[in-house]
Amino acid sequence: MNYTKRLIGRWALISTDDSFVLVLQVMLECTNNITEGQLVRDGETIISAGQKFVLGFFSPENSTYRYVGIWFDQIPVQSVIWIANRENPISGGAGVVKLENNGSLVILDGNGNSVWSSNTSIVSNRTTAILMDTGNLILSRSGNPGDPNKAFWQSFNDPTDTYLPDMTVHMNVETGENRVFTSWKSASDPSLGQYSMGVDPRGSPQMVMWDGLNRHWRSGYWNGLMFTGVPTVRATYLYGFKLTNEGNGNLYFTYTKSNSSDLLKFRTGWNGNEEKLWWDQERNEWSILQLQPANECELYNKCGSFGNCFVTESPICSCIEGFVPKDVDQWSRGNWTGGCVRRTDLQCGTSSTVTGERDGFLKIEGSKLPDFADSTEAENSKDCEDECLKNCSCNAYAFVSGINCMIWSGDLIDIQHFTEGGDDLYIRLAHSELGKKSTISKLVIVVIVLLGTFFISVSLWLLWKFRTKVKVTAISTSRWKNNRLQTMDVRSSELSIDFSGPNELGVERHQCNGPELSVFSFSDLAAATDNFSDENKLGKGGFGIVYKGKLSGGEEIAVKRLSKKSGQGSEEFKNEKRKRSKYKSSCWHIWLYGSRVCDGRRNSQDVRLDDDEDDEDDNNDMEDECKCFVTVSILIGSAPLLLFAGNLDWTWRWSMEFFGLDFDVLGFSQLKFM
Repeated sequence: MNYTKRLIGRWALISTDDSFVLVLQVMLECTNNITEGQLVRDGETIISAGQKFVLGFFSPENSTYRYVGIWFDQIPVQSVIWIANRENPISGGAGVVKLENNGSLVILDGNGNSVWSSNTSIVSNRTTAILMDTGNLILSRSGNPGDPNKAFWQSFNDPTDTYLPDMTVHMNVETGENRVFTSWKSASDPSLGQYSMGVDPRGSPQMVMWDGLNRHWRSGYWNGLMFTGVPTVRATYLYGFKLTNEGNGNLYFTYTKSNSSDLLKFRTGWNGNEEKLWWDQERNEWSILQLQPANECELYNKCGSFGNCFVTESPICSCIEGFVPKDVDQWSRGNWTGGCVRRTDLQCGTSSTVTGERDGFLKIEGSKLPDFADSTEAENSKDCEDECLKNCSCNAYAFVSGINCMIWSGDLIDIQHFTEGGDDLYIRLAHSELGKKSTISKLVIVVIVLLGTFFISVSLWLLWKFRTKVKVTAISTSRWKNNRLQTMDVRSSELSIDFSGPNELGVERHQCNGPELSVFSFSDLAAATDNFSDENKLGKGGFGIVYKGKLSGGEEIAVKRLSKKSGQGSEEFKNEKRKRSKYKSSCWHIWLYGSRVCDGRRNSQDVRLDDDEDDEDDNNDMEDECKCFVTVSILIGSAPLLLFAGNLDWTWRWSMEFFGLDFDVLGFSQLKFM
């Protein structure tokens, strides 16, 4: 539909006096080829069969000069991908394109002078120039139109600044690097600019951009799947490149789009950037999918010889281990072009044969491998290392999957560290340099081991020293509901040391001698003493009233109940404990009920206290018998009381504070076996 509109529009703009020219123009617009003797004048175009590309005259932005070029069809932005006469523009609109009788395609200015030629001389009067849907203009015999394999000449072999999918980029191992694409001089001047793009087959092929005669950026080596210097592009289907070996040292790259309908191009910009561009139909503009160099470290040899570039660090440049700045003053000023030099010369060919010492290698991970590598055959990394050691000029090696063994004999240039991806590079260093590194590493290891042993020993000693002083275990349970302490229902039967439920008291037993211990709830004690009746009073002391009672099993007990009016506490209890330290029973640890304050709200928590500790004056009486105190928690009024048995020295209080418990000792109640 767009193509039809173009023809109708031109019909309306041309006067009837030029009806013959109009008919000729329509014929040219309807074809994709130029035959011998046919002219394509300024203002006329030919279009590929699929209406993908157009060939004709154009002027760049802010320029009046006329050039013959090829650009994308059916997009609003004129995007030129090839120019014939980029060094010889035409002034005025009288230029023509002509296929001469000798088979050459030429461009003539208004005076009939040739400003560009394909420089083909063919003994044939049957040649045709065809514009393909790939963007390639092919000059071939009329019997084989559009066949690139039988072409006399094709624009893909004479590109300007743009690489298109299906275009082949050739190279030869013997002839070396091949500069293929050259940038425009500026946005309005398509003549040869200062940046060029091509391939270097040395070691393994890689893409290279030059700034004049100097390298500006490189892609890193091709490993069969990707260019190793662009680790973010990980697979063939993302990058689309493929390397083909034609034999006899001839290689070429091609690129295949993942979506054939996409408009895609690679352009060498006049600003020194290589761009991968994709046409966004929704926005009607070219979107940048990939840009190189993407950061400072991608600029060629940013840190000089034997320097390594870290884009995430400041400063970004540092010398490889074993090397020092060649010019310390310039290096400190941020001028890293001088690079680094060895701190210690290699021993190859010198004292190594006498002392038995030889050079070794330092492994650098995640590296963009240095430029100017030589490849050699090796079965594995160890064989590659041996190959390097055989050559005194070898400074590094790498064994890369898909490439094999790579060796660097000169300075190590253009190294970059990647946070993701990259390859392992082995730097050759003198034995003494490796010894320094090893000594430092061993010292660090020894210090770590000694410190670890010391802390472990101290910890074990502290655990042993205080093993019977304090045993505190915090068990988070919810004992409060509606701001009241729930009754702790404890079975009067024997309890296992395993917890059977949140409302039971756990018992941990340290066996000395005697029967199993029974643990009682407050209701059990109340029942045994007839609800602490006056008839069961045995007496009254500083702590409170002592009651006699009888358990359901017939055992007689005495229970001391703390009075709220009592002014006595822990010290008096300890004194009483000393007097009653010998009972023919068992030694027990029991769980006591405590509480702590969290965010201004009191929450219940079980705390285990060890009552197994004796004072020094009691130790002599404990050879055959053990003391035994069973303590319980009694609720007086609405406040829970922490009741305890044991020696509350500083270790108890330290442990309580360590667990963050708010221990306000209010009193105790003691149950004794008579």
